[in-house]
Amino acid sequence: MDYRLEQRAKVCVSHDFSKDLLETLKTSNYKKPLISIDSFLLQSPVVNKALDTLKQADINYVVYDEIVPEPPFEIVNKGAKLYQENECDSIIAIGGGSVIDASRGINIVSHCGGQIQEYIEDKTIDQRILGLIAVPTTSGTGSELSNALVVTDTKKQEKLAVLSDEAVSEYVILVPELAKSMPKGLTISTGLDVFAHAMEAYTSNLSTPVVNAICEKIMFLVFKYLPTGMKEKHHLLGSTIHQKNWKKIYMVTVYSCTKDGNQWILRKFIPCWTKDYLLKK
Repeated sequence: MDYRLEQRAKVCVSHDFSKDLLETLKTSNYKKPLISIDSFLLQSPVVNKALDTLKQADINYVVYDEIVPEPPFEIVNKGAKLYQENECDSIIAIGGGSVIDASRGINIVSHCGGQIQEYIEDKTIDQRILGLIAVPTTSGTGSELSNALVVTDTKKQEKLAVLSDEAVSEYVILVPELAKSMPKGLTISTGLDVFAHAMEAYTSNLSTPVVNAICEKIMFLVFKYLPTGMKEKHHLLGSTIHQKNWKKIYMVTVYSCTKDGNQWILRKFIPCWTKDYLLKK
């Protein structure tokens, strides 16, 4: 059967990260997670409160905070080794797209063996890999729901993808309190990135009526709430709407909309939106 729309991850929007993270672990009886995290987030009050809650609940965890943007093979394989040596049973990925991508790779290697580079062409993943709990802290690419991860071959200076529907996140916890702490420029760039991805899907030849409806709603919400979320640092609705990754900026949006002859959509939806324009608002 050819499914046209499928969502395998369980998604929670949380305003009490400590409570919901603990409940998520208990739901699947996970007792020893590897916490894969951007190192600077270890200073976050929201994250520290969650870690304290895990300690009080006698959840032993291991922290891995060495992931860098565009993670190389070595970072993923090292994380998998740490996971296996400590007999972890799940991964909590807290951070941007690189952290979540690397964590997906760690989960694959930990469960299926080998090294992550072997899964680019040779090795296949034949069964569902559970245990990845993704907690995105920025907006845009939606790595927390993706079936792809990008790793870097530092010797060849190449970015390569591993694709598997069986390795998507088991759970996703969206925490607006984490997204609202982003600087103004990052809020704008990531919000526009959300818009760009919705527009790309909307104009794709593979789009369906259901996908179109979702994308139209996303573009409407970003258009309505991005200026609010940008101007009001503590506006949780704005933070919730564009919570996902940070790497692409407005010029990527323009390129995505013009390369296939879809300039009219850009003019129709965002006639005056540029990063400089929003910064002046």
